[in-house]
Amino acid sequence: MVDWLQLADKAIVATRECLGEPVVYEGVEIRAEFDANFEAVDFIGEAESSSVSPVLGVRLVDLPSPPKAGDTFTVRGAWYEVVDVRFDGSGAAHLFSVETAAPGPAETV
Repeated sequence: MVDWLQLADKAIVATRECLGEPVVYEGVEIRAEFDANFEAVDFIGEAESSSVSPVLGVRLVDLPSPPKAGDTFTVRGAWYEVVDVRFDGSGAAHLFSVETAAPGPAETV
């Protein structure tokens, strides 16, 4: 029998290795896929709505804890704050984010 979650994880790892880049997520270095201009399209009835935002694609086991709104990460020299987490059900998530200022000295841990 095929273990679909294990197969999905292998695909996620391969994608991360090919398309991923260094990211510091909540103080931990990981490798993840970053799209600075991800376009999300939603349909409500027959109406279409779209938005563009930075999105980080992560493998959940690579993170220090489950992702949540308010988490921060740095990639490409910029700081981002997670505003929405969308789990995919196969061990990965898309973290919809906004660019933010770097924390001040009192805020860093």
